[in-house]
Formats: sequence, C-alpha cells, structure tokens
Amino acid sequence: KKSLMSHLFTYGPVPVSEAEHVKLKETEIGLIPEDWEVRRLGDVAIFKNGINFQKEQKGKAGVLTIDVLNMYSQNLYVDTRNLYRINKNIDEDYYVKRGDLLFVRSSLKREGVGWTSLVNDFSEKITFCGFIIRGRLISSNILPEYLVNYLRTDIARENLISFSGKVAITNINQGMLGNVLISLPPLQIQTQIVDILSSVDSKIEAEENKAKALDALFKTLLENLMTGKLRVNTLEVSS
Repeated sequence: KKSLMSHLFTYGPVPVSEAEHVKLKETEIGLIPEDWEVRRLGDVAIFKNGINFQKEQKGKAGVLTIDVLNMYSQNLYVDTRNLYRINKNIDEDYYVKRGDLLFVRSSLKREGVGWTSLVNDFSEKITFCGFIIRGRLISSNILPEYLVNYLRTDIARENLISFSGKVAITNINQGMLGNVLISLPPLQIQTQIVDILSSVDSKIEAEENKAKALDALFKTLLENLMTGKLRVNTLEVSS
C-alpha cells in the first residue's frame, strides 16, 4: 500500500506503465502532476484545540470524548469504540461532525505527533480531548478522505513532524499545522485516488481477518491435541 500511495501522490491514478507520460513539476514537496496545486493546510481548514478537563470529570456520565488512543485505528477513521465520557458542559463548537480531521497534538513518541484520522458517522454527540486538534475543511473542492490519505504518506508525515517541538513530549500547534504543505489535485482525481485506496484497505482488512481466523483455528487445534481431546491418528491428512 505504501508503494501504491507513493505512486498515486506522484503521478496520479494512472497505470505504472503510463507514469512516464505524466507531465510533472518540481515543488516544495517533491514532484507532482502539472495540473495539481500546492496549498497550505491553513488555507483549506480551520483548527480548534480540544477540551481540557479534570481527572474527576472523567467517568461513565457525560459527553463521549475522543482520546489520543482512539486515533490509531486500522483505517482512515477514528476508532469510536471504548470512548470515555466527560461530565462537563461544553460549547456546541467543541462537538465533531462527519468529515472533520483530527490531529494528535501531543505524543510521547515523535513519530506519533500530527497523526491524522477522520471523523465518521456516529449515533450521539462526541467531543475531543485537549491532546487533539480538530481541522474542519472550509472548501467543498477537497475530499476529507483524500486529505487524510495524503497526510499519512511518508513525505507528508516527515513535513509535519519537522514542524513539531519537543520538550518532555512532542507537540504541534495550530500555527504549525497551518504551515504544512499539501498537494491538491482536481476533485475528480481526488475521488479516484480515494476509491483506489479504499479498495486496497478493504482487501487488507479481509486478509487480516482471514489470518486472525486461521491463527485462532491453529490455537484451538493445538489445545485439543495437547489435552487429548483430539488425537493425531484421527486426523484426516490430504495427500
């Protein structure tokens, strides 16, 4: 998938055999097709820091809250399982909505700062903690799924991390995020790239689920053999 992403964000959604025919231009973030733009993230999104709260406000009552641990899911979207609640009155603007981008603001590991995930549909109002920055797109010509995919490429991650500051933990702020450069193709190209990567994600998920099922089957079989519930001479082995 990494190789595919590198190809897509350099040449666009064209076969490898046709890449040499794509006219490229040199930019601050590397080679991109001639008809793509380079924009500052701060030109296409507005940012907001998450809520701060006291330890005693965290519990089973109140508003569902996205934490840094929910940011590192296997796909583009925030993992909304195992969210905690904050018992605190908050302004309406602190709630997230579908299509919002969330960035890890503070991380113990430098490679974790600025990690980007996307907000999907949810059944009730959800807010986000102070270790996260929300980015809300202000242009209808940008697919949030495209932007999250781009911001997870190696070149975008290196660019973003280079802005971070380290004290006890690595931090990034709204100003730093706003200066991150992104490559922006026409909307139709964004859609094609998103569709390709979504298909790849589905295949990866299917293979991972298959691997987990085979691993569970092996462990069950091994346990049955070790406890004598199943004996080798009763197994059917195909030739």
